[in-house]
Amino acid sequence: MWATVDADALAAAVAHKPDLEKQFDVIHFLQAHRSAGCLAPDVIYQRTGIDLQEDDSTSRVAEMLQHNPKIRVEHVPDPENPSLMLATYAYQAKYNHVRDRTSLLAQINRCKNGVARRDLEDAYDGVEEDLDALNTAGDVLAIHN
Repeated sequence: MWATVDADALAAAVAHKPDLEKQFDVIHFLQAHRSAGCLAPDVIYQRTGIDLQEDDSTSRVAEMLQHNPKIRVEHVPDPENPSLMLATYAYQAKYNHVRDRTSLLAQINRCKNGVARRDLEDAYDGVEEDLDALNTAGDVLAIHN
């Protein structure tokens, strides 16, 4: 459920932040809402106060997000003007096809030389518990270095 937040007050609060910190805030927001799919810039603005519209001075943040390998950018028709394309943003994990314990185990088994835990930890909500459960059950072998 989305809580009501004054987007303009939020925008004023983040106006002093450097672009890298704004990018971090947007990535953190998208990661927390990765099951929502691609989100429009106005939704991101309402929740973070960071405007990602192309004609805005903060388009540098939008450009940084478009070049970030953890962010998937999809261009969809603008609902207000379908002749224009609107960039929408979503968080993309390294192994974005891993969505549950079964696909997690399959991915681990596919990796001949193993896979780093940090590469799997952002695949889906609850993956840490599944990794621990697979390790405890003996389905996978964890090596700490």
